[in-house]
Amino acid sequence: MGLVGIELGLACAAASAVTKIIPFKKGTVPFFLQPVVIIRVGGVQPVILSSRRFMEDSPLIDEVLDRYRQALGPHYARYRGHVYRVYHYTRHLIAQQGNDADRDDSAIAVAAAFHDLRFATEQTLDYLPPSIASATEHLDSLGLSEVAPAVGRMIGFHHKLTPYRDEDAALVEPFRRADLVDLFAVPGVGVPFALRREAQSSYPKCGFRGFVCRTLFIGALKQPWRPLPMLRW
Repeated sequence: MGLVGIELGLACAAASAVTKIIPFKKGTVPFFLQPVVIIRVGGVQPVILSSRRFMEDSPLIDEVLDRYRQALGPHYARYRGHVYRVYHYTRHLIAQQGNDADRDDSAIAVAAAFHDLRFATEQTLDYLPPSIASATEHLDSLGLSEVAPAVGRMIGFHHKLTPYRDEDAALVEPFRRADLVDLFAVPGVGVPFALRREAQSSYPKCGFRGFVCRTLFIGALKQPWRPLPMLRW
């Protein structure tokens, strides 16, 4: 697994370096400069599993964020960056498990778009239930109600302090870890530094961590008897 992570990081870094030197128009980078996922076992010839670019925007995410742009106000850019970084980290972690991230892309995208939405729009700490309700309503409108339970768990347990091992764990746990690494840069969760650097370059943080800390502090002052209601053990 160490070799996989190292080679993935090198592939991302090399593609990132070349595309910064050569000013290709966004979305038109030749396939031979796109990052690849490589597996090498001992001296065996490397096997390319995917040449899909990591930093692609999602129409499902953009649709949600455009709808809530006014409500997000000055927090739009910082929330959008967080959403996309979590989305790409989750896809990477799911693929790392040997699962098909494309198969679950709708669930990943909608969960990412809504997971902290009410926190960002209303600056409330009791934001998980309304965020889940909004995501469920949106999925129903798209005819994707079958993934609503999984999306609800992804949102509802993304602040769980311990690994999630229950229903839909193949989605919920990578999502939880992706959010954790984006907010606190926690090492050892399976997201290579090169991928984090590329994600932060494509989707800048715009002071997201400071916004979160300020909102948490103010919220805790307002309800000191229940300062962190979003946490789960």
